[in-house]
Amino acid sequence: MTSKLAAIIHKNLTLAFRTKTTAFTLILGPLTLLLLLGITFHNSSPYSIKVGVYSEEYSPLATSVV
Repeated sequence: MTSKLAAIIHKNLTLAFRTKTTAFTLILGPLTLLLLLGITFHNSSPYSIKVGVYSEEYSPLATSVV
C-alpha cells in the first residue's frame, strides 16, 4: 500500500516538474501569495481592521461580542 502511494506521488511529481514553467509556478506561486498576504495585513496596531456590525436586536450578548 505504501509503495503504491509512493509510486503515484513520484509519478505525479515527475510530471509536474517536467517543464521549468510548471516548476516555477508550483514553487513561487504559493510564496508570492504568502508575500502579498503578509504585505496586506502588516500593520503595527492589531486594532486597525474595521468591521461593520448589524444586529436586529442588540441584546447584552450581542453587545459583549461587539
